[in-house]
Amino acid sequence: MIAVDTTLDHPCPDIWSILEAPELYPRFFRGLGSCEHVAGDPHLFEVRLSTSRGAVVVQEMR
Repeated sequence: MIAVDTTLDHPCPDIWSILEAPELYPRFFRGLGSCEHVAGDPHLFEVRLSTSRGAVVVQEMR
């Protein structure tokens, strides 16, 4: 689970377009290195995260 709590000074329709496109997440969420589709499943993504200790963790996200 990834939890992000922030207040954005943008209208909701602008934010939803970003949240609906996981491949854009690294541009907007600190610590995400990449978010790419997993071949064969259009709803499955491989996410690379950096931890506070600098380690890279790879997780799948649906």
